[in-house]
Amino acid sequence: RGEDLGYPNPLPASVRILEEAYERSPATALAQAEVVLSARFEPWMAYTAGYVASLAGEWEAARRHLERLHESAADWRPFVMFPSTRTRLAVVLLRTGEAERAVELLDQALSTLQQDLQAGDEGFAIPLDIAMVYAVRGEKSAALRWLERAVQAGARDYRGLRLDPALEELRGEEHFHRILLRMEAEVQRMRREVEKNGAPSHAPLGNHDAPQRKLTGARRSRLHHSR
Repeated sequence: RGEDLGYPNPLPASVRILEEAYERSPATALAQAEVVLSARFEPWMAYTAGYVASLAGEWEAARRHLERLHESAADWRPFVMFPSTRTRLAVVLLRTGEAERAVELLDQALSTLQQDLQAGDEGFAIPLDIAMVYAVRGEKSAALRWLERAVQAGARDYRGLRLDPALEELRGEEHFHRILLRMEAEVQRMRREVEKNGAPSHAPLGNHDAPQRKLTGARRSRLHHSR
């Protein structure tokens, strides 16, 4: 049942579904997300469903969920460690044989992300998204450079990056695995610090509320009317 997963609050439900996908079964995680969506459309859950569907290799399901979200929130991301809906959809479209549209979306995503950088965004979400765009385009050197920038800015989700289909092109690169190992080591260091002192010296994992700022005004209104 949807309420068993935290519905109607979609954020904790999304987190639990991601845990299911990472730790046990992406297919089960997709089924759980679709239970929630069957009751009501939620942007967090639609993105989560699209992502875990891609982890499960259910590309048509991923396309269905992400297309609906893309109509009203192309530049939005539910968590700072994930790319925008537009980037995520492009990854899926490449798998469903729609390469021309995927390339168009990647170009649009890169343009928007560069504008965000010029506007002064200093978080890790933007360089991480750019790294994914370049990885999907097969530009490995550029992808690795931007991934390093994301790590320097605070990205630490080594577990998600290890699985993310957007970074598949980097999985054969030793540099990529070294980055993940550094991230994992830093997370372990911070955990030891928390156990010893009760709090880390800084907040490395990002603010889950931060990406929600993009879902305001006209975007929120369009999402409301799409339900």
